Amino acid sequence: MNLHRRINKLNDLIGRELGRTPFGQPIYRWDYSENLYHWMRADGYDYEAEPSGLLVARPRYERRRLALHLHDQWVICMWEAPMPEDQWRTEHGYKLEWPKQGEYYPTNVDLDPGMEPNETFTDVFIGCVKEQRKKRLIDFYEEAERAADARENAGDSELDAFLRDAMPAFVHVPGKKDHVSIPSVA
Repeated sequence: MNLHRRINKLNDLIGRELGRTPFGQPIYRWDYSENLYHWMRADGYDYEAEPSGLLVARPRYERRRLALHLHDQWVICMWEAPMPEDQWRTEHGYKLEWPKQGEYYPTNVDLDPGMEPNETFTDVFIGCVKEQRKKRLIDFYEEAERAADARENAGDSELDAFLRDAMPAFVHVPGKKDHVSIPSVA
């Protein structure tokens, strides 16, 4: 089976498991980094003749890479629904072409250069998204708190060890074994 067919099969699996856009495409999909681009307004106009014979100036757009940090690698992209055109124009002006069917953006899930997506990577990704979807906001909050506490505690123990090594006479309770204490001077 050629690569294009395998990727389509994997993307179809992702669509069945994680959902599809209103246009029938999977919400998440594998994309090759070199194929990720967006249309950006370029200088000048393209002139087209209307059926009436009227010459109409249309803005010129050029294709630009979307993910400059990715090079020759596969990445999971996520679809973002289109916003109304007037809102798009308010936020972006006419520099970017309005994506009337939404756009796919790269996530932080990518493979090393030279690796190709397979069922194992895809199944792991699907499982992770399903687990994440089960979580409530409070679960994310508690998880973040636990991680912050762990980082803080790790920092405290490193500081304690440093102080114990640097100043053995001053960080321990007098009379306690396994330390050096300096007797009080009267």
